Amino acid sequence: MWYCPALLILDLALAALTAAVSAALAADPEPVSKIALLLADIALAALDIFMAFQHINYAHWVVTGKPIRKLEDLTDWKMRP
Repeated sequence: MWYCPALLILDLALAALTAAVSAALAADPEPVSKIALLLADIALAALDIFMAFQHINYAHWVVTGKPIRKLEDLTDWKMRP
């Protein structure tokens, strides 16, 4: 299945990009660049949260056979037949 390796590649690339932007944010002395890098870091943090949900969604789909579509699905982890 293409979904899992693509998710891993995207997750590793996102982690590397987040680390690079965070390092640049810490090292940059001028305030205008710090604001731009801070906004980029916030956007990357939102993508990290989205990727975490995608991992949970994929695990739920593997266990139950259906994706998470509503909040109640998060508590329903019955194995598929």
